[in-house]
Amino acid sequence: MSQGRLFQDTPVGPVGFRYQNDFITSEEEQKLLKEFQKIPLKTWIHKGYESKKKIRSYTKETGFPEFLKPLFKRTAHFAGILPSSIHHALITEYSPGTSIGWHRDGEAEVVIGISFGSAVPFRLRKLPEKFDAKSNKRKWEHMTVLAEPRSIYIMSGESVSRWQHSISSVPDWRYSLTIRTMEK
Repeated sequence: MSQGRLFQDTPVGPVGFRYQNDFITSEEEQKLLKEFQKIPLKTWIHKGYESKKKIRSYTKETGFPEFLKPLFKRTAHFAGILPSSIHHALITEYSPGTSIGWHRDGEAEVVIGISFGSAVPFRLRKLPEKFDAKSNKRKWEHMTVLAEPRSIYIMSGESVSRWQHSISSVPDWRYSLTIRTMEK
């Protein structure tokens, strides 16, 4: 698949993937960024390596910050899920130059991301099950969406289970809020 911009209800991309610009207003973005900046974030360590990104994780069991609850309700409505199905939220701060490698959110049923600050290419790829007859190799399907500030993406079904995603190096400060419903 080629690079492109996706808009609500555009049937492009993986099954179960939706993207929409301007999910929140500039004013809402600024209010949420101020709240994010009050939260003590920790450097993310993955497989023994220290990342450039900082995070704060919340679960349904430990409780979510009050300032996120109205956004959860609106996000759940947009995603077609119940607010009570949200089991995890992750606030991530990306300093300039930070990227995220290819991965899948394997435990999640639905993954919702809201972008704040810098725009960033959100990349998706899927390894087909069959070999390409000409090259005798398996070829990845690719797609890139420019995740604009204040935008939202939703991944469910095949876009969670069969597709990986990553982000390129961010040009400037960026935050994201990732919301997950988890398999039981």
